[in-house]
Amino acid sequence: MKIVANGIVLNKIKTLDIFKLDLGMSIFDQKTNEINIKDPFIFKYFSLFGKHILKYGDIGKLGFYQDFTLSQRDYMIFNGDNAYNVVYDKNEEKLRIDEHLSNIIQEIEEVEGIKITEDEKKQKSKNPDISLPEEQYIQEMIKKRNKK
Repeated sequence: MKIVANGIVLNKIKTLDIFKLDLGMSIFDQKTNEINIKDPFIFKYFSLFGKHILKYGDIGKLGFYQDFTLSQRDYMIFNGDNAYNVVYDKNEEKLRIDEHLSNIIQEIEEVEGIKITEDEKKQKSKNPDISLPEEQYIQEMIKKRNKK
C-alpha cells in the first residue's frame, strides 16, 4: 500500500517510532541532464494526476509520499489499482495516528476482502471439496463430469 499526503497527516506519521524517513532517489540524472523517474509509484501517480510527488518514508510495507498540492487534511491510499480518498478531520485527531491508520487500512482490507471471498465462494462451488472422504470425492467428480 502507498499513502500520499501533505501537511498534518505526514507530520503526525513521522512522530511514530516505527516510521523510517526515506527521501527517495533524485529524479534528475546528472550524467545525461534528463529527468529519470526510477520509482514506479511516482511515475504512476504522475501519469494519473499530472502531479509530482516525493518519497517521504516507510512503515514496514506502507510507503508514504508527499504531494504538496493536497490540502493539509486530505490523503489518498493506493492498494494496487484501487485508490481511496480519506479526510483526517478534527474527530479523528482524538485518536492516535497509528490507531487512525490501522482503522482505515482495516476498513480497506474488509471492503476488498468481500470481493475476494465472493470469488472464493464461486471457485469452491466449481471445484469439489478435496477434504471429503475418497468415496464422496469420487462421487463429486462424477457429478461434475456429468454436468459438462
